[in-house]
Amino acid sequence: MLSGILLFHHAEALLVGNACNENQQWGMVMTPDCQPTPGREALDTSNNLAANPRGALIVTDQPLSDIGR
Repeated sequence: MLSGILLFHHAEALLVGNACNENQQWGMVMTPDCQPTPGREALDTSNNLAANPRGALIVTDQPLSDIGR
């Protein structure tokens, strides 16, 4: 898979038990205004986001031009 979970522009989501590992990019990418449950600090323990070249969780307000977003 190219990337895992993408959350943009005030998204709210319950994220528990997801497996986004061994992707080509990230485990999860979100903008700073997103409200995940559990909070950002606990997402890597409530989900399997490991073994992604660009990291488990990226929080950015910049466009993701390399994946067309």
